[in-house]
Amino acid sequence: MVIQSHIFVHSGLKVTLLTPYLDQLERLGELGVLVSFVISGFVICSGLVAEKSRTGMICLPAFYVRRFYRIIPPLWLYLSSLLLFNAVGIIEISPQQALTSASLLCNMPFPEGCSWFAEHTWTLAYEEQFYLLFPLLILFLPLINNSVRFGLAIDGLIIASVLLNKTGHLFFGEYLRYFIFLLTGCCCALLSENSISRIRQMHITAWLIVIAMLLICIGYLPAEIEKQIKTACYPLLILLMVLGTPTQIKSIAAISKNSHVDV
Repeated sequence: MVIQSHIFVHSGLKVTLLTPYLDQLERLGELGVLVSFVISGFVICSGLVAEKSRTGMICLPAFYVRRFYRIIPPLWLYLSSLLLFNAVGIIEISPQQALTSASLLCNMPFPEGCSWFAEHTWTLAYEEQFYLLFPLLILFLPLINNSVRFGLAIDGLIIASVLLNKTGHLFFGEYLRYFIFLLTGCCCALLSENSISRIRQMHITAWLIVIAMLLICIGYLPAEIEKQIKTACYPLLILLMVLGTPTQIKSIAAISKNSHVDV
């Protein structure tokens, strides 16, 4: 979903047949980002919850070191390559733009931005800013130990995000929105095994209805309405779509249960 959006919407490639549908293709690309945020929240927070359950604590230094070595070396290598290509005149990216991306701040409204070649690191910026904060919440807020209270807190953030967008505070509304999807995955990580198992046993018809609802919203709702629906409804729909994946179908299970994927 993300790749098609970059190719058909953001690369400058002109495909006449798709021109009337560029808005929908861009929305589909963002849906791919939101799906990845929910999965990321679930995977990372499941590990933190398991560590706390197993040892009675979370080792924050070890967590941050793991995040650093997983993300920063390849990111800085990529940006160094971009600066090298810039130096020989192949592309254009300023040192300031590369520094913004290297500092995981591409989601901030800096005038220069991060250039086309590093702009996609805005998603990484949201994730890493979130993971700087969330382990502290697990350690110090009782709220995080209860999925129901956690869910109610997310509902409060959804209301706040919608109100911020309605009152013209678009950056803050959007900032909250992306955190909501990461938090949704984290909240799911706190659910009991029985609750997760019930979602995973969702009938394939219900699963297809969830997907159809997402596609209808993307394809047919006016942009302003879709933006609000995205904040209020997409987190739950994406959660159901991901965890409700019908792994009883062998071809799907072969992908979703791939034991060789390093997460």
